[in-house]
Order: sequence, then structure tokens, then C-alpha cells
Amino acid sequence: MNHLKEVDAVTTELREALAGAGVVLPSLRPDPVSIAHRYNPPLVELGRCSMEVARQLTAALSRQSRGERPQAHPDGGLPPADQREHVWKLRG
Repeated sequence: MNHLKEVDAVTTELREALAGAGVVLPSLRPDPVSIAHRYNPPLVELGRCSMEVARQLTAALSRQSRGERPQAHPDGGLPPADQREHVWKLRG
């Protein structure tokens, strides 16, 4: 698999895993600067997030480390995939 397809796949997997834990990182994307590099594999840019998202991520990681199940998104469920993708496109 070439690096561009691989970084896209890994980014998608991470986005879906985070969403499964009730966390959406709006700036999550393949890092464009590292994609242009010839010799090193590209990086996944996690981006900046609000304090609320940081708290959600911390809580999700803490639950996971204790073996607890993920909680639903604050609005009652996980954001639909098309909404997560829409947010990513706006920020990406």
C-alpha cells in the first residue's frame, strides 16, 4: 500500500475509533507537510481541540484503561458518519 492510501486509511480508522468512544477531533487529518516528504512516512495530524473535547478524550481513555464501555456522545448518540466527515472537511 502506498503511503498516501495508508495514511488515509489509518486516519479514517482513528476517526472511527474515536467516534466509537464519543470523541470527535475536528482537525484530525493526514499531515500535508509530511505527505510531501519523499523519504519519511506521512504523519497523522491530531490537531487542536477545545477543552471540552480534551476532557471527552481523557474520559474515554480513562474508561478504556479501566475496561469500561464507551459512553454515548453528549447529544444522545454518536454523530452520524456524514456529520463527522462534514466537520473534518470544514476544518481540513
